[in-house]
Amino acid sequence: MKDEKELHFILELIDSKEAIGIARLQRQDWGNVKTADIGTYIGKKELWGKGLGREITVGLLEMAFNQINAERCQAWSVEYNRRAHNALEACGFKKGGAVRQTVFVNGRKWDSYYFDILRDEYLNTRLDLLKRTLGDKAKDYIGKNDKIEG
Repeated sequence: MKDEKELHFILELIDSKEAIGIARLQRQDWGNVKTADIGTYIGKKELWGKGLGREITVGLLEMAFNQINAERCQAWSVEYNRRAHNALEACGFKKGGAVRQTVFVNGRKWDSYYFDILRDEYLNTRLDLLKRTLGDKAKDYIGKNDKIEG
């Protein structure tokens, strides 16, 4: 699904085409700085911790910086979701801060953490990140999608 400012994706496994979650990318143009806010959700617990979050995040970063020409990208995560924090940090995001007691889950209030990455930061690690994420397929991908500029 898409509209002018927000893209929503159904995540599927390549081989089986089985839907496993959702992802979104929202454009924000506040203060003349093009920003993309991203989010992912993998609904099948048996797939958690297998690197899919990092793969999805890299795909969203490629879209944010290569297709919509964002200058920065941001994401939010609930305090207890350490897997999401690890995936974001593995993609170069830095934790910028916390907003206290924003989510109520299982009888407890949790903080939300804010992460972001700037375009230059992503470009400095892009090739290494694509190689780590795509493995043998990285060279083909980079050859077809090398439009991104600093």
